[in-house]
Amino acid sequence: MDEFTESVANYEPPVSINAELWEPEAGDYIVGRVVSVTEREFEWGLAKSAVIEQDETFKHYQVRLQRKVIADQWNELDPQVGSRVGIKFCGQPEGKSYFVYHLTIDPAAPEWDGPQNTGDDDDVYYGDDDDPLAEE
Repeated sequence: MDEFTESVANYEPPVSINAELWEPEAGDYIVGRVVSVTEREFEWGLAKSAVIEQDETFKHYQVRLQRKVIADQWNELDPQVGSRVGIKFCGQPEGKSYFVYHLTIDPAAPEWDGPQNTGDDDDVYYGDDDDPLAEE
């Protein structure tokens, strides 16, 4: 079997993308594993988001990565699927137009066996036609 055929044969669709949108207030944070990262091109630009499986509840949250501060941190640290990350939303400084986030990767995180919350068959995201960002 050639490499291309093998990649098709071994393809598995991403796990549940039926994630609740993370809409933090200043001071809120989330710690968990990166389940997936998606990008989609729109007329206005690239929309990128990550699904994080929260450590304590195993609930999936969609974290939008459009704002410059969080996008820059994400691109610099480059967390991968399975990385244990912490994201804190620090809010919008008074009189400023930007929002402050803090993103970190846990270098001491143990190996990851994959998502604990795999969702129902109806909750699985198979591609751009189903993209939750498409509603924007």
